[in-house]
Amino acid sequence: MRVKMSWKKTGRYYLEIMMLSTRYFDQALDVGEKLLKNGIIRLSIEIFSKIIAYSKKSNAAKDKIIEICLANKEHQFPLQIYEQSIRENSSNYDIIYKAALIYLETGDQEKALDYFLDVDSHIRGHVDAKFRIAKIYLKMQKNIQADDYLNQVLRIDPNHQETIELRKEIW
Repeated sequence: MRVKMSWKKTGRYYLEIMMLSTRYFDQALDVGEKLLKNGIIRLSIEIFSKIIAYSKKSNAAKDKIIEICLANKEHQFPLQIYEQSIRENSSNYDIIYKAALIYLETGDQEKALDYFLDVDSHIRGHVDAKFRIAKIYLKMQKNIQADDYLNQVLRIDPNHQETIELRKEIW
């Protein structure tokens, strides 16, 4: 309990410091990560949000924060970041793909499928998106659609071992 209180104090101090100077962003990032590890999620997210808002290297900061959050099983904040990025640039299929992966990890297969299908419709040779679509269709017991996507993967990469194994399971 005492450790949690001292981390909360440290986090609040860093929030104040960041309003005065951007010099301590690296330390604030470390504090945010430690807060997250100690289960003080809200304060950690506040610090991360400030870093993103005030950072001149916003994309690098976002990437590092997303990496920290995902490593600590925090999915909501990275999804918020990705959703905002998608609203700002709906043709960034790399971001859409990454968001789909997180949705898949959180168990929201429908949202993941929508995003994977969007990536697939714009980047025809995206083997991993096609493979993940097939796996989702299999879980939904839509074997014909799954088989179609597995065939597409095999046309692009005839030696894709995971696809070969998955096809054996279907038929």
